Amino acid sequence: MRLCDIETFLAIVENRSFTQAATALFVSQSTISHRLKKLEEELGFTLVVRQRGLRNVELTQKGEDFVPLARQWQRLWHNTHCIKLASPESFLSVAAPDSVNTHLLFPLYEKLATMDHPLNLQVQTLPSSEIYTALNNGEIDMGFVFQQLRYKNILCKPIFYEEIHVICKSRSPYGSGPIHPSKLDPQNEILLPWSSDFQRWHDTWWNPAINPLVYVDNVSLLLSFMSSPSSTHYWAACPECVLHYFKDNSNIEVHEFSVSPPSRVCYMLEHRNPKHGRIHSIEVIKKHLEPFLAKYNFTR
Repeated sequence: MRLCDIETFLAIVENRSFTQAATALFVSQSTISHRLKKLEEELGFTLVVRQRGLRNVELTQKGEDFVPLARQWQRLWHNTHCIKLASPESFLSVAAPDSVNTHLLFPLYEKLATMDHPLNLQVQTLPSSEIYTALNNGEIDMGFVFQQLRYKNILCKPIFYEEIHVICKSRSPYGSGPIHPSKLDPQNEILLPWSSDFQRWHDTWWNPAINPLVYVDNVSLLLSFMSSPSSTHYWAACPECVLHYFKDNSNIEVHEFSVSPPSRVCYMLEHRNPKHGRIHSIEVIKKHLEPFLAKYNFTR
């Protein structure tokens, strides 16, 4: 299989349109159709429903099943390319959820990539469950997650605990001081499920059958909603690693919950038998990680 064919299929999945996929990849629509047909011929099954009148592209069941495999194939290709270009002793593939990569560890990644003897980092943003699978399959070297799962070949160590607070607009109707969960209308909530423990706590206070204003799957979307001019009544639960982005924002208030949700625990994952060429890089990132986290007021 060719990388361009896999990327074409994933562009169709993401855009649900041949035209928009062509725009995203800077190729013609006929090229998109040709690549998709070539991939289907190689796989031996149809990926996309071809039917006149469909406004958006629909995948066949086999197409839906192939999506995670295509993403895994794409990651493996990029990993292989990075290995080809990098010194084995300096290469390291790391994965973490969005809130960790973007809103906590970015300064550490930047330091590791620009120091005198830099690491050649490959940083991926994945949900916690996929990080376990990627590490177990040897697709990454380290991971940071908010979920503890049992894998025979994975070492899981808690590295910090963080509290979860409430953020809302400064002129919101919620008053000052700690806020009781019962005072918050779930239909005004921007909900990002920070951890399984948080979600269980959340469901004890708000009926899961009542939809929030919107579900989001990344911090950037949450920040955009909270920055909207119409967000007077909006609120969201937010962990400490993200709160520092609001410290200089006079339009956002941070409150404690008067009935606190469980702390969010971040775990560092390593393979029990790491690749020999990655051991040095793993030790380098661990050496820099502890003093980096010490700058924050996390519970250790």
